[in-house]
Formats: sequence, structure tokens, C-alpha cells
Amino acid sequence: MKKVITIILTVLIFLSAATLGVATVFRVSEVTVDASMVSPIAKKEAEAFRRRLLETYVKESTLFLDDTAVKEIVKEFPYFRLVAVEKAMPNRLVVKVAEDAEVYAVANADGSAYYQLNADGDILGVRADYANRLDGNPNLLIKGLTLAAQEDNVLGGDDCYAPTLRVLQKANGLLGGIRRNITQAELLRRSPETILCLTTREGVLLYLLNPQTMTEEKAQKAIDKYLSLSDEQRLMGCVVAFEDESGIGCEYRKNIFE
Repeated sequence: MKKVITIILTVLIFLSAATLGVATVFRVSEVTVDASMVSPIAKKEAEAFRRRLLETYVKESTLFLDDTAVKEIVKEFPYFRLVAVEKAMPNRLVVKVAEDAEVYAVANADGSAYYQLNADGDILGVRADYANRLDGNPNLLIKGLTLAAQEDNVLGGDDCYAPTLRVLQKANGLLGGIRRNITQAELLRRSPETILCLTTREGVLLYLLNPQTMTEEKAQKAIDKYLSLSDEQRLMGCVVAFEDESGIGCEYRKNIFE
């Protein structure tokens, strides 16, 4: 009987040691952050992100690892979008992220700081100025809207914000990067019309009358007309996109009231 008990204890000890050994082998001891970066400052942010992940996952088993904590931690780093979470067996966690580029800026309620936005209008950061953190040149400033931060890093509070953003997104695609050509967008409320004015680097102004309706179509017409202007025309005057009985019209004028 004693011999049987001894054998059983020996087997249990062996199995426990084997299990402990396997668990040790498959514990997270290294975290790699594979970051697609736009700006130099993102390198420091990626390292801080890596340290936060390591603090959370160190000694966790890679066999049963999930990405719940990764998704929560990445929210602390709004410039990063989560691309993938991978296990590199036996003991390494690989997290892939991509940095979002700043494109737009909007002043906060009291004008003391600016929300920095990506091309989709998501809030990336808040700073006292709106110089782009990649190249130091200004982000495209959006004026004339009453906006405040809402949940999930978005702005809201003004019914004209969504159509304004759709115009800018359309222009961004058509121009291959809106900051190359447009420096400012301003919403002008001139009853009975609402006017969105885009200021170009050359000087010509692009006016979209009542951008709340036929939004993308007016943006398309305005940008197409702008691209068709001669070098001399781009230095002065304005492009006006409007809607009338016949559809969407667009004209080059000396001034908007012509």
C-alpha cells in the first residue's frame, strides 16, 4: 500500500512540475510594439505604450491571452489606431498600431486651446496652438462652429459640423491631401443662407452655399472648378458652388455677390 501511495505521489509531483514548467515557458516576458509612425514624437509614445502593455501582461499566459486590456490601454494613446494583436510563441506579445496624422484644428469653447483632428474628424489631442506635430505647419483651421468634445473622442454640438466635415473629407480625397491647398474653412451664417468658405494657399476663395444639402456634389464642383483655374485666377476672386432649379452650379466670380 505504501508503495502504491509513493508511486501516486511521485506521479503527481512529476505532473505538477511539468505543468509548472510549461506555464513558465508560456508566460509573457516580452512585448513588441510594431508602430507605423508619422511624426518623430510618436516614437516616445510607442515606447510608453509598450511599457504599459508589459506592466499589464507580464507573466500572463500566452496560451490564454486575449486583447481586452490592449484595447483599453490603446485608448490612452489617441494618436494610435490598433491594427492587430498577435502571439509570438512561446512568450512574446506583438501589438501593431498605426499613428493617425493631424489634419484639422478647431478652437475649444473659450478659444484657449485647439482640438487636433485626424482626417475623419476624431480628436487626437488638445494643444495651445494648431501647428502640425509632424512638420510644424498649421493644421487646417475650422472656424465659425460651436463645438465641444463628446464621447469617444468626437466633436459635436453644431448641426453644421457634419456637412462641413464631409466637404473637407471630399476635398481631401480630390486634392490628395487638403493641407497642401486649403488653409482654413469658415462657416458663415448669413440668413437665409449658410456659406462655407474655404481659403486656398494662392488666395482664391471657395464658397459653398448651403453645404447642408447636396454636400458632396457641391464640394466636387467647387474643387473641380478650382483645379481648372488659371494661375492668374487662383490669385484672386472666388469660386461659388450653389444649388438652383437646374441642379448644382459652380462659377468663378470676382466676388461672391457678383
